[in-house]
Amino acid sequence: MKLHVLEIQAFGPFAKKAVIHFSALGDNALFLIDGPTGAGKSSILHAICYALYGETTDSDRKELGLRCDHAEADLLTELSLEFSIRDDRYRITRVPTQMRPSKRGGGETEHKSTAHLRRILQGGEEETLVAKKNRDADDRIKEIVGLSSAQFLQVMVLPQGKFRALLLAKSDDRQTILSTLFQTEIYQRIEQLLKDKAGAIDKQNQSFEERKTEAFADVGLTESAALEKAIEDAVHLLEAGKKDKELAADKKQQAAIVLETAEDLGQTFARRNSKQQEWEAYRQKADEIKADKSRIVKAERAASIAPTWQTL
Repeated sequence: MKLHVLEIQAFGPFAKKAVIHFSALGDNALFLIDGPTGAGKSSILHAICYALYGETTDSDRKELGLRCDHAEADLLTELSLEFSIRDDRYRITRVPTQMRPSKRGGGETEHKSTAHLRRILQGGEEETLVAKKNRDADDRIKEIVGLSSAQFLQVMVLPQGKFRALLLAKSDDRQTILSTLFQTEIYQRIEQLLKDKAGAIDKQNQSFEERKTEAFADVGLTESAALEKAIEDAVHLLEAGKKDKELAADKKQQAAIVLETAEDLGQTFARRNSKQQEWEAYRQKADEIKADKSRIVKAERAASIAPTWQTL
């Protein structure tokens, strides 16, 4: 974040409009705000914080107390800050709640606070991001800057009064001042939450140990070493069972092979028996053919001598 121009009008000790050009400091990251007491050094920091967040570095200071008592009655208290975040440039303008002369009749009327946020484009043109609503401007500033008002005060601005109190404080009071200055209560809460969490974990561990002891008693064990031994024995039994299972599977496979071989042999013997029966039938038929052939030969002989027999 880089500041460019701060305009202060009727604010704090500044009765008229004052313009501070931070750009004139160039790229210097560190600069000193110097001046006599009451010159308005702290008011510059107040003005920067109020322009951005609608709050000053003094949380007890109310809006109606921001106006310069010496400003002309018709001159509104107004703060404007031009700044850039990376490559984007913005202008935030705020008018705090204040009393002003009434336009009708005498007396005064309350002028409500407003906020305008604009993005400055290349060429000098401006894009309105927030028209009047303070809450919308607060949300957009927090989104753009990346810090809440409390974080900005803690990281970017060190309130003068609290720093002086820190320097002059006794050692007994310094911790309290540092806690207020740097808002360490959040870390104290985190520490307490961690302690509570650690206590809850200890209770859970104690409950677990009690349940473990009860579980040992249920299985007849009194210490973890005995449980480890029982687990080791169970693992050995499991491994032995796995080996027996593998051996049984091998035997089953071998039996299946033997069965398949026996079935093949059975089929071979069945085919042999069938061929044997066919052979027996063929041999029996051959004997019949041989007998028929013998009868045919005898018949042929008888036929050949029949004429001679008839002649005689």
